[in-house]
Amino acid sequence: MGLPDANGLDAIGPLLDAVPEARILVFSMNDRLGFAGRALDLGAHGFLSKNAPAARFSAAIQTVMRGEIHLEHDVAIQLVSRSQAQGGDPLEGLTDREREVLFGLGDGLELAAIAERLNVSYKTTANASSALKRKLRAKCANGLIRIAIENRPSQVQRPQPA
Repeated sequence: MGLPDANGLDAIGPLLDAVPEARILVFSMNDRLGFAGRALDLGAHGFLSKNAPAARFSAAIQTVMRGEIHLEHDVAIQLVSRSQAQGGDPLEGLTDREREVLFGLGDGLELAAIAERLNVSYKTTANASSALKRKLRAKCANGLIRIAIENRPSQVQRPQPA
């Protein structure tokens, strides 16, 4: 995952944007729970530690290619425990930019208007929208709008559309 100019996790989103049907299995010596969780949040379909027995590597590839998620048992247990302990907040793990785009959609704005509101490029908001769909498992923008409305923070004041 250590690339010369970037972190390999940073390649997951752009790869899935370019090839949405790609199946990504992260294979890393970094077997910390946070690393595996972040890989999944970014859209990876599985995680396997380099410490795992060689036979599991083939099984993990087959699982991911069938469209299923592959996690080692102990990692899966830890992720579920962490999610339950945190109350299962569906927006946990989103970046500030992704939250701004999500709530802009919830306000009824199109991506171009959100980009203008945030003073960023349209491509930035489109990439954030794609990441949101993966992370929140929404099939379309309407799903993101529903999630934004259901999870709208009550005390946070957001900029109003012009």
